[in-house]
Formats: sequence, C-alpha cells, structure tokens
Amino acid sequence: MIEFNYTILVQFLNFLILMILLNQFLFKPLSKAISKRGKKIDSFFETSKAYREEAEGLLKTYEETMRDKKRPVVEMKDSLVSDGRRRSMELIDQAKSEMAEELSRLRETIEIEKKKTYEALQADLDRLSADAAKKILKRSLT
Repeated sequence: MIEFNYTILVQFLNFLILMILLNQFLFKPLSKAISKRGKKIDSFFETSKAYREEAEGLLKTYEETMRDKKRPVVEMKDSLVSDGRRRSMELIDQAKSEMAEELSRLRETIEIEKKKTYEALQADLDRLSADAAKKILKRSLT
C-alpha cells in the first residue's frame, strides 16, 4: 500500500513548481508565439483577399475598357462588311445588266447575220437554180 509521508508532499510541490515554471517559461511564450503567428496568418489572408478583390476590380475595369475599345472596331468591321456586300451586289447587278445588254446585242447581230446569210444563200440558190435550169435546157435543146 501507499504510504503518505513527506516525500509525497515534496514530490507534489516539485510537480507544482515544475508546472508553474513550465507555464511561465514554456507554455505562455509558446501560446503567445502561436497566437502571434495566427494573427499574422489572418492578416496575410485579409491582405491577400484585399489584393484579390483589387485584382478582380482591375480585371473588370480592363475588360470593360477593352470592350469599349473593341466596339468601334467591331462596328467599323461590320460596316465595312455590309458595304462590301452591298458593293458586290451592285457589281453583280451591273454585270448582269451588262451581260443582258450584250446578250441582246449579240442576238440582234446574230439575227442580222442570219438574215444576210439567208438572203445571200437565197440569191445563190436563185442564181444556181437559174444556171442549172439553163444548163438543163441547153442540153435538152441540143
């Protein structure tokens, strides 16, 4: 069994003194250092959050600025594309009308040439028929 004598009391006092000394020289400084480090980490998080918010604001401002600067360029491009389409349609319409006029002139020319050729062939046919008739009549007469 355990004897209760002065050694237990001395050991208990030694333990209390050790706990007081450890608390004073180890636990308090260590808890202060941990607390200080925690506060520093929290301040780093707050600083990084502020920087992130500032960066997001700058990014939003940059995107708005770029969108505003791109708008006239896009409008100019769209305007040029529509002008190009309109001009190409005008050129196509002009080419179609010129081709229609040229086709009409060619048809008239072909018709005139056809009539001239027909008249020339008719004249040749008349002449050849007369010559053939003369030759046939000459032979049959002689």
